[in-house]
Parts: sequence; C-alpha cells; structure tokens
Amino acid sequence: MSANNMILKDSTVVVTGGNGSFGKELEKRLKDLEVAEVRIFSRSAEGLWRGDIRDITALSKVMERADYVIHAAALKDLHYCEANPVEAINVNLYGSLNVFNAAKAAGIKRVTFISTDKASIPMGVMGYTKALMERAMMEECLKEQSPMVTIVRFGNLMGSRGTVIPLFIRQIKEGKELTITNPQMTRFMMTLSDAVDLTLFALEHGENGSLIVEKAKSVSLEVLAESLFALYGRTGIKVIGERQGENLYETMATQKEMSVALELSMKGRSYLHIPVNRLNPTTWAKEFNSHNSQSYSVGELSQIIQSVVNSIQIQ
Repeated sequence: MSANNMILKDSTVVVTGGNGSFGKELEKRLKDLEVAEVRIFSRSAEGLWRGDIRDITALSKVMERADYVIHAAALKDLHYCEANPVEAINVNLYGSLNVFNAAKAAGIKRVTFISTDKASIPMGVMGYTKALMERAMMEECLKEQSPMVTIVRFGNLMGSRGTVIPLFIRQIKEGKELTITNPQMTRFMMTLSDAVDLTLFALEHGENGSLIVEKAKSVSLEVLAESLFALYGRTGIKVIGERQGENLYETMATQKEMSVALELSMKGRSYLHIPVNRLNPTTWAKEFNSHNSQSYSVGELSQIIQSVVNSIQIQ
C-alpha cells in the first residue's frame, strides 16, 4: 500500500484510541508512510494527547491543523457492554459524534471510523451501538462542509489484547481445558496488519458515505482450538455455551449491502466497497458471513498464530 498512500505523506493524522494493539501497529505504518505527525488521542497515560472522546473540547484541541482522523476508540468488550449499556452508548455513539463534530469544526479532510462485523446484524449492546454509530455517520457526512467519511468493519483481531487467542494459549500452558462456547461457532479472523491495510485503503480510496470491508477468511472455534493444540500440545475442550450478545456466526455484509458492493483488489487482497447511501438494489445477493466465507485450515491458522504470538510476545 506504499505508493497509493501519497495523500498521507507530510500530513498530520489523529488516531483516537491509539494505545491499543491496533493503534500501535497503525502508528508504526503511518510513520513508514512519512506522515509528518501522528497524534495519539487516548485515555491511557501513554497517550501523547490524553483525553476522552466524550470530551469534545479535548477532541477539538487535538484536531487543530490536522488533516486526517482515524477513529478507533470504543468500548469493544461484549460482556462489559452488556453490563454497562448506557456507557457503551455514550462512548460508541455519542463519543463518535463528538469525533465527527470536532473534525468538521477543525476542517479535517477525511475521517475513517472503525466498526465491527457485529454491527451488521446486531444481537448485543456493543453491536447495536456500533450499528447506530454507522448510521449516524452516514447521515452526518452528507451535510454541508462535512469531512469525507468512510467506515470499515473489523472481524476478530488475532493477538490483540483481550481476545480469545491469548486466553486459550494461557489455558493450554496451565494444562487447562479450553473454555469454548460452541465448537461450531465461526468468526472472521484478521491480523493487525490486515486491519491496518483495510483502514488505510478506506482512508485513501473510499468515497464519502461508503463502507469498506475485507473479504476475510473465517475459522470455527473447533479449528482454532486444533491450531493451538498443534502449536502448544493438546489439553482438552470444555463447552460452556453461548453467552448474552453472541452469535453462532458473524455477518460482515448483509444481503442488501452485498447487492450493491463493488469488489476491489490491491496487493492480492480483496475489498468490498459498499455505497451505503445508495442501498436500493433491485435484486438481492447472498450475505457475506463467517459461515459461508473461505475458511482457514489448521495448518494455515497455526502459521499465522505463531507469527502473531512472536510479534506481540504473548507469555
């Protein structure tokens, strides 16, 4: 994605929520692309610009004389959001509106919002708040003097903090059974590098009001477990049942969205460009979900997990 990111050279980019695994990978890539300044806005003490997206005054300050915004800050933990729905709404919906309004007031050129496959057909609080965020941004970006807005949906980011792979590795190393909700449950899996590629592709190539997703591969929890057993040795599996807010599979793009999607390729990767504000298909396409997508084999996933584990040094 190097030659195609010339718009970013010598620019100033604001990244909200930039102290997580994804944000750190994104910051590294932006520096490789010769961005003049990357401003990390985060509640973490490590943030160069410490603040909360519920504070529009702090957001306005970090966006002064910036060019682009990548909005990654959110409450992402499914179970925390289920237990704290009001906070999830305040952060994921109203906090995102603050980001948009601050960007608009600062004259930001483009904003890319990070969403999730759980927003496509939401079943839990986190998915609902992200779905509302998507809808709000798609309406706001059509107003006068708005920055150009694109939205990307992520699947599960392999190796990022709080995800299932580090938990499973720890359980295996402790000689415990893997606690699996349902072996047939499937999820889209993306590396941090995949997620950064998708985000920068959307920032560069997306049209105003468009949703961009990757035609990512998926995996069942059973195959994920076998991939980890191949790397760390076999223990066992304990099926604990699905929890509140969880689906058997995730939908990355609905039937309606797929009906107007344009497939684009770059560097061997396939992306779907979906003009959300033109969802008026005359025929309906098959939805793109983690049950009907291409799947990783045990061998493929084991290789990827090994590289992910080595890069973030999971203990």
